Amino acid sequence: MFSAFGRDLVGAALRAGLRRMFLLGTRDQPWMRQCEAALLAGGIESRWAQTGDGLALLLDVPTTDVEQAADILSALMGEELHRPRRPPLPVGAIALQPAFAVAAGAGALLLTFFWVTGPFDPANPWFRSGALLAGEVWRGEWWRLVTAATLHVDAGHAVGNTLFMVVLGWAVSERLGGGVMLLLALLAAIAGFLASLFLADAHATMGASGGLFGLLGVAAGHGVRGPPEPLGRRRHILRVVGAAVMLLAFTAFSAKANIHAHLGGFAFGFALGLVAPRRAPPLVVQIGAALVVAGVVAGAWRLAAP
Repeated sequence: MFSAFGRDLVGAALRAGLRRMFLLGTRDQPWMRQCEAALLAGGIESRWAQTGDGLALLLDVPTTDVEQAADILSALMGEELHRPRRPPLPVGAIALQPAFAVAAGAGALLLTFFWVTGPFDPANPWFRSGALLAGEVWRGEWWRLVTAATLHVDAGHAVGNTLFMVVLGWAVSERLGGGVMLLLALLAAIAGFLASLFLADAHATMGASGGLFGLLGVAAGHGVRGPPEPLGRRRHILRVVGAAVMLLAFTAFSAKANIHAHLGGFAFGFALGLVAPRRAPPLVVQIGAALVVAGVVAGAWRLAAP
């Protein structure tokens, strides 16, 4: 399909004295990666250059390789056109996706536990033994770093964190798996509480927000490592910034919000995202991570029990 076209392009470019030229333009990142791989397999150097308006990327190849590149891309496009297309998943099928199911399940557990404990009350034994009290932690009750992440001040606090757990947990689960997501959320929550203890005089605090900011940090740190294309990286950064602003709008601007826990959780999560594997670990690791989280939370509450 491209052979005659490629020869015409080569002739015109050589007459104009050009050494490199743009062969095609696209915004489809998976297609860009396919083109790169196919050209690399054919021994052709290629690179992507951004258009002036930033809306697309142009494939730049040496003029002497245009005809061969056109043939390779023609074959690739032919395979793509003849590939059977999957029908789009119905909306109801989202609930069957493991990443969404784990995030929704974690959110449901947060809400259910709030229904059990009720809103904050200093006389309530759940809060008396499980909230993060700075003095008690320094006296050795370390389990409060875990139990406090499962408590919420009121219904609005619990519902807000539940919704963000579904959204952010889903995003991280798609990248790293559901079990690893739960473990990272717990570690970030602990890191956030530690930051609030060391950087502020946090007399009493509770909530899963530090872990949620941690999940946002994980998504940000993991996304910074890819995709390599400038357009894709820019979109990812915009999404992360938008999510951070939205989360701050719902939580961090409150007079009762623990800003240090939020920022500490985000910073810790971002660092974890930078070193996390590019692909989700296997199922056995996911199950193991989920069991560790369940064991740590259950053990912390067992220690907290009078």
